[in-house]
Amino acid sequence: MNISQINGRTWMLSYFWQFIAKQFGHNSVKKAMRNIHRTLVQILLVAEAMLVTQSNLRDENNNNNAALDDWTIIKRCTTCFQLIAVDLMLNSTFDPFVLEFSSQPNMQEANKDELFVLNKVKKVVLDDFVNIITASTTVSSQVTDALEEVLLENSVGVMGISCLISHEMCLSHSDLQFLIQTRKEALNKGKFRKLYPDVGTEIHKELIDELSAKIIGNSVNNDLSFHKTADLHPLLMALERHYAKIARFASKSYANNYQESRESGANNVLHSNTFRLKNNLGCSEDSATLPYLSSIELHPKLTLSPPFSPYINQYFANASYDQLLITVFAKTQNCQSEVRIDDKFGPSRPTNYTLGIGLNKVTFFIVDISHTEPWVISSYTLHINRLHPKHNEMKFNSSSDHQICSLKQDCDLRVFEREECGLRRENGIHWKDHLKSRSSLPSCESGTASGKWVLPCQRCDQKWTCYWNQARWEPDTCQHKLLSSTHVSKCLENKKILFVGDSTNRGIMHYLIERLNGSLTDSDKTHNIRVYNDLNRGKTVIAFTYYPKFWLPSNQRPAFDKTLLQLLERVQPFENNSNIVIVFGGVQWLAVQHIHMLLATLSK
Repeated sequence: MNISQINGRTWMLSYFWQFIAKQFGHNSVKKAMRNIHRTLVQILLVAEAMLVTQSNLRDENNNNNAALDDWTIIKRCTTCFQLIAVDLMLNSTFDPFVLEFSSQPNMQEANKDELFVLNKVKKVVLDDFVNIITASTTVSSQVTDALEEVLLENSVGVMGISCLISHEMCLSHSDLQFLIQTRKEALNKGKFRKLYPDVGTEIHKELIDELSAKIIGNSVNNDLSFHKTADLHPLLMALERHYAKIARFASKSYANNYQESRESGANNVLHSNTFRLKNNLGCSEDSATLPYLSSIELHPKLTLSPPFSPYINQYFANASYDQLLITVFAKTQNCQSEVRIDDKFGPSRPTNYTLGIGLNKVTFFIVDISHTEPWVISSYTLHINRLHPKHNEMKFNSSSDHQICSLKQDCDLRVFEREECGLRRENGIHWKDHLKSRSSLPSCESGTASGKWVLPCQRCDQKWTCYWNQARWEPDTCQHKLLSSTHVSKCLENKKILFVGDSTNRGIMHYLIERLNGSLTDSDKTHNIRVYNDLNRGKTVIAFTYYPKFWLPSNQRPAFDKTLLQLLERVQPFENNSNIVIVFGGVQWLAVQHIHMLLATLSK
């Protein structure tokens, strides 16, 4: 294809597309536009990665006196905007090449008459641009409804409202601002075309993941509280699909005619009352009803023991092993009171809980919301016991025939997307023979050897037939020798062992206490600091502190170094030697900066 350049001739883009359509067909126009949009998005994604990397390198070099870098400015001003001009050239296959990228395009009106078309384009751009940044469209209700639709399926929480350790990410105040601003821009874009996020932009996921991996790989001080494109991409795509569905099936007036009463409340989406449900119909104004609930609601439904009564404040319920999640909520009798879950500033809407095996505690706080700060009036406690996979199973017989099964990760709680999940059958039918064959393997040289969980089952494709209390971690090419209780007791004499982490870390501590004491008399699932002073006949101290506290608002969460210092203060005195052992980590929150913070704290 040859298209001759016409010097001094300026076309509006629409004229250019008409020319391409006439000469080469409408499919060529679609291809060219698609390629241009893809290139522009790729440029901006790479630009973001470069800004983050440069900022991290500056932090790594401890250049504290330097002027604020571009990425820091972006983080502090999430609603700032930038007009960008890009000069492109298309080749014969309609693939674009970037000639120039300008962050300060000339939008001044030209005086020459022959530039009339250019002036017209500039005016349209500026008019639509001003309309976007000054639009007063209220979209809080739409964003709230969309989030309620997609948060659970994407395992995303909201800081200060419903942020659990099971969530892969929790949206911050700035994230919510971004989602609201993005939706508002989409509804007031004029002749602008939205490039990202959009339903068709899933094609950029591979590039986003690649850039994210490079950012993390080059980052020492990666700011986990500020979410970048890679962090938000799955959620943004889910939201765009939701908006597209609404646009297809809802009436044209849906987006602009939300009830006025909802708008006034939904504008508080950035605060803890965001997801507060409408007041209970028929609530009482009698002050005597302030401390009482009218109901406790669970989904899926569980049988409460004793049956619910407003005058009983402690309940128990059993959940099957297969039930990993439960939605809990409660309603108050009084119009001036409200239920907050687990904290007086906790969520006041139906909240999803991940159930661990054994007892799980949920506390409903009834608060008086007529004051500036909520006053706790009373509380109700619900204990949910998630049963063992075979809580009523017969005693395991190691001499009987079984299927030997392995497990790398549960399919319902996937950690590594590209690795297999679920139970897989291994060779062998006798658990004794399997253990014997493992005994000849050499001892592992470190604790980082790759491996999998192995356990006996009646059928590997039916996990409820498995004997989970026999499960053991088996490295692929070596074995971890089990130390005797005597050896463990002697090894840990005069030691202070400090655990900093989540429930996974806490479970490791409980296992160590059981091996050290011969029993576990107290398996408190604490989310605070806990110190055990009387272990190993008083010769060993074990302490634990929970980190990170995802359920707290971001501005109230203690930092890692402060959390560690608080724990160290609780176990004083101590010496700077090998008698102090620190075990820290958990489920995918540990990053390089935590190691740097640990070393800095210990050096003080």
